[in-house]
Amino acid sequence: MSQTTRTPIRLKSGEQLICLEINKPSQVHAVLAASEGFHQPITPALQVDVSEHLERCHFGLQFLQENGDIAGFALFKHFDDLLCGGGMMIRPAFQKSGLVGEAILRAREMTHATYLAYRTQSPRMWAAGRKITSIWTPQPTGFYHPDLTEVRTRAAHHLRVTPTITPGFFGGALYGVKPMHADPVIQAWWDSLCSFENGDAVLCVGRF
Repeated sequence: MSQTTRTPIRLKSGEQLICLEINKPSQVHAVLAASEGFHQPITPALQVDVSEHLERCHFGLQFLQENGDIAGFALFKHFDDLLCGGGMMIRPAFQKSGLVGEAILRAREMTHATYLAYRTQSPRMWAAGRKITSIWTPQPTGFYHPDLTEVRTRAAHHLRVTPTITPGFFGGALYGVKPMHADPVIQAWWDSLCSFENGDAVLCVGRF
């Protein structure tokens, strides 16, 4: 997992070429991306949080611009057939370009994982997982799926959350600006699950 491999990727807009690199971002790059992505100032608390995420993950991927500046990153943990997100952030200028999905699919190729799980309070992050999995939960019908019951329990253990929603997990709003889904129906459903202001975490689990 420590290898460094760069793959050129052209953004959906077709206007810019960036590289996906199999490598954790530097502390400086990760803090910059986290600050912009979360719409939060760079504070000692943010720096500590980023450092802890970098240390706890098993491996990471980063997206770099042609000039070497970071566009975003994704951190992962891997447990047998389960790939867990350990922190994913794309800088605002590169969001909605499919980079999160690209990183997850590359991580799946590396680990041969069957299942994917991560915790989030963003409906856009929920949507990113739905696009690249064959089964994805939760759905408006609920968290339960017969093929994911055991996996959801394992994922909750590894990510230290409850199998569904963990109230106040993030200690408050994770983002300075609330992330919104383009579909108001999806947004209303998500708001009924997850209190943004309270810092709730929703456990998303699926099968590739």
